[in-house]
Amino acid sequence: GSGDAFASPLYAKLLRELTIDSNMSLELQTNGVLMEEARFTEAIFSSLRFISVSVDAFQKETYERVRRGGSFARLKANLDWLNRAKLEKKFSHDVYYKINFIVQRENFREIPSFAKWILEYPSVNEVWFNLIADWGHLPAEEFKKRAVWMGDHPDHQEFLSVIRDPALRTPRVNLGNLSAYL
Repeated sequence: GSGDAFASPLYAKLLRELTIDSNMSLELQTNGVLMEEARFTEAIFSSLRFISVSVDAFQKETYERVRRGGSFARLKANLDWLNRAKLEKKFSHDVYYKINFIVQRENFREIPSFAKWILEYPSVNEVWFNLIADWGHLPAEEFKKRAVWMGDHPDHQEFLSVIRDPALRTPRVNLGNLSAYL
């Protein structure tokens, strides 16, 4: 929870130097852009139990707005690779694979398309949606512009309609705190 496991120099070094330990259980959080096969060591393959990838968009243009500096093409290639690796049982354990989507004004219209796309990966255990949190990282006015779930937001009714889409009614989709608005 303190940064991308593959982007942080500290964590990247730790992952490279990790040794196999049968008692170790590894959980990773990443945006997926640097989650390349070459970064996965034998120790990672043998100890990974959970991986959470934050994507936040279905379309390349939206992705580039909400994930500045990210590469949608690299991300997709890495999601494909992880799907294959899990299906081919390259991991020593059954890895719980979760893909996240943080909802805000810029991406909420893509929620159903995103769920359909991610559910095409049979190895994904859960597609998880959650509302953008106010961590003080945005000016209050900017946060309010992004908060489509607030009753006074101009896009609130459209947001409510989007989250009622039947594509979201499947056991592998977790609406997180969006459920309160159904």
